[in-house]
Amino acid sequence: MGIRGKRDNGGSASGGEGAGTGEETADAEPEPEENHLLEGPYGPYDPRPGAYGSDDDGGGPYDPETGLRDWYLPPSNNTPVQEESEPIEVKWADILTHWLPAQLDLHERFGVDTESGILADRTWWWLHDRILDLLNSPSRLKTALGLPADYQTNL
Repeated sequence: MGIRGKRDNGGSASGGEGAGTGEETADAEPEPEENHLLEGPYGPYDPRPGAYGSDDDGGGPYDPETGLRDWYLPPSNNTPVQEESEPIEVKWADILTHWLPAQLDLHERFGVDTESGILADRTWWWLHDRILDLLNSPSRLKTALGLPADYQTNL
């Protein structure tokens, strides 16, 4: 995909992509090998989204020295967006590994002193719901687990 370098075989290209003379230099403008390439101030360029990497939205002339385009197309619904990533899985083992931030958050937010023995008098779901709240809002636990600010879970 994109522009290929000079040929040094002195023969013609295979596959019907055009002929190379073997005399092309770095200063010579390479021939567009595919019909979607457009001519630009830095040489032929591919305006299509994704032509120069997965984060390329497509657009105007591409400068290979800087790796930037002169202008970009707005992301469209047809363009795959990198924001769609696999869901982050938080396991209870991860929460227990970071128990100190969880303890501090439970005390600060809910007034629960986990060392007082109160957890023995509460149900599993009582603790579950409070931990869930800590994961779905800004908290020490959320930070310790490295979760993004917009992370939401139903655990």
